[in-house]
Amino acid sequence: MTTVKITPLDADTERRYREIYDAEAQKEIDWLKRRYPTALDRACPRCKGPAGGPCLRRSSVFGNRPMPTDTCKARIAPEVEAKKAEKVAAKSDARAAKQRTISEKAARGEINTTTGECQICEGRYKVQRGAIALHGYERPGFGFITGRCWGAGQLPYEQSCDALHPYLKMLNERMAGIVRLEADRPDMTVILESRGVGSKMREFHRPGPEATPLERAEWNEAMRRYADRLKSDHDSTQREINRVTRRIDNWAPRELSR
Repeated sequence: MTTVKITPLDADTERRYREIYDAEAQKEIDWLKRRYPTALDRACPRCKGPAGGPCLRRSSVFGNRPMPTDTCKARIAPEVEAKKAEKVAAKSDARAAKQRTISEKAARGEINTTTGECQICEGRYKVQRGAIALHGYERPGFGFITGRCWGAGQLPYEQSCDALHPYLKMLNERMAGIVRLEADRPDMTVILESRGVGSKMREFHRPGPEATPLERAEWNEAMRRYADRLKSDHDSTQREINRVTRRIDNWAPRELSR
């Protein structure tokens, strides 16, 4: 067992520390007055800090002397909630004013409120210059968008299903490629596998006659994962082909929504 010997502080050192604590307490009081003007008018309900002073706790170092701590949340809670309520009310008023402006402009015919259904993803988007607005993209944060839905810039589904035919052709080509990969799987000698975006590709080679049991087990496990990926791609592509085929078969012209 280790014994720790505590050496009492001399009077000069204790005085300097007390000056530091007093200065910190004054900083906290000044911050409270600036940030929450009425917080000091009430005692803290949690740590029993007195009205007019900061939230305090007792120090066991200097004879039970009060020392400043972080501002107690219970003390400033009323003003914090009031500020939050003000911000929420201001945002709500701004949204309501914006919606009123939009409604007034729409009533005057100054805003296009026509929406249509995307032929590909079935989402509803604005119709701009007769075509579905851009959608289905991402903003990675380097100045431009990446990706887009096949149906962006096409006529809405209410007016046409022409975009579905090249999309269905692409799906059938994808399915044919998956079928070829499934047929070639028993004869594969190398499997490339990625563990995620940015990770290094791993290679698994078909074990030869002199391969160790570990190498055979790794190849079998890699082959199992590869077969699972092919099956997942096959099933998801088939479901998408069935969905697109139904949309083509069931298409009929309709009025656009406003």
